[in-house]
Amino acid sequence: MSQPTSTDKEHTSANPSTDPTKEAAPATPAPSSAPTSEQPGANVPTAAAEPPEAPPPPPPEAKPTPTPAPAAAPPPPAAPTAATQNATTPQTTQPTEDKPPKPMASPAPNGSAENVTVPPQPLELQAAANGKEDVGAFKKLFWKINEKVGKVKTSAFSKEYMAAVTEFDTYNALLKDLIHALTSIIQQNPDFVPDEEKRRSNIDAPAGEDPYELLAKALDTYAPVSADKKELQKTIETAKKVASQHREFQQKARRSFHQIRTFLRVDVEFMNVERTEVVKSRQHFDIATYEVEKNPGSSWKRSGLERARKAYDAQCRKVIDYVREMAEKRAQHRIELLRFLQEYRNFSESTAREFEKYAAILAKIPPNPTTSPSNSNR
Repeated sequence: MSQPTSTDKEHTSANPSTDPTKEAAPATPAPSSAPTSEQPGANVPTAAAEPPEAPPPPPPEAKPTPTPAPAAAPPPPAAPTAATQNATTPQTTQPTEDKPPKPMASPAPNGSAENVTVPPQPLELQAAANGKEDVGAFKKLFWKINEKVGKVKTSAFSKEYMAAVTEFDTYNALLKDLIHALTSIIQQNPDFVPDEEKRRSNIDAPAGEDPYELLAKALDTYAPVSADKKELQKTIETAKKVASQHREFQQKARRSFHQIRTFLRVDVEFMNVERTEVVKSRQHFDIATYEVEKNPGSSWKRSGLERARKAYDAQCRKVIDYVREMAEKRAQHRIELLRFLQEYRNFSESTAREFEKYAAILAKIPPNPTTSPSNSNR
């Protein structure tokens, strides 16, 4: 390559705008150690190491470009419907005989479903689900092993039996709700309600804790500042007398539904024992059936199966007959409910007679403007 002449250098120096070197130079001055086009020897190579190159010019400031909006995420897959699940997933169901019929639930007072009592799952199905069917330890182990490998089939309860126990459980649950409501009317303080664990038999409050006794104490404390101490003393005596009547009502009212309380305490426990025996007898019958299938020629096994079948049928019939005989007890429970209402009526009438003595005094008092008939319609 030929060296530039002096004329070319002068022309370049005279027109710096046309100098390609300066056109590409950065805005900041280059270090003094780096040779420039005006320095002598800038274009002459030396035997020493080459001078360091000038730092590259900074890139031109890029204008921010608008970032495209991210693409909308695809909508999540729709949840499978019941029809899709039924079409793709096989469902395993228990025999229809083991399914309890739908019980008649009590309607809620406000028309909603919040206060509806739902009876629990029948005891027979709970025992089967929890594995608590009781037979001998060896037979139980043998039973579970063969049941898991599919060699033993569990017989289903009959529809008649499941209908009977479901009816019993429903009545038991609703009767508990009724007794709870009646008890809350008799004794509004839950601390004074008889508890089976505490063995407290009286439903009335301890001495001095009855609401009317507390009223008498409050009136006695208020008497010194009362406008009419003599009249207030009569009110205190009335409160004490009503407190005595209230205690009498509580005791009589609780005795009025004695048969209901006996049913919930004794009959329900009796039925639980009998139904547990049904579960045991069914398991013995299933084991005997498996033994006969395994040894069809054994007369001893066949006789054992016959005995197990008779015991199972007899135990189921015992439970079914007991539920059918509940009609008389239901009629007795209805009578006891009416007796309770009669006791409540007697107490209300006696209380009204005690406060009737204030009728003459109340007649002289002008009516309360907030409760007068003219203002009640506003």
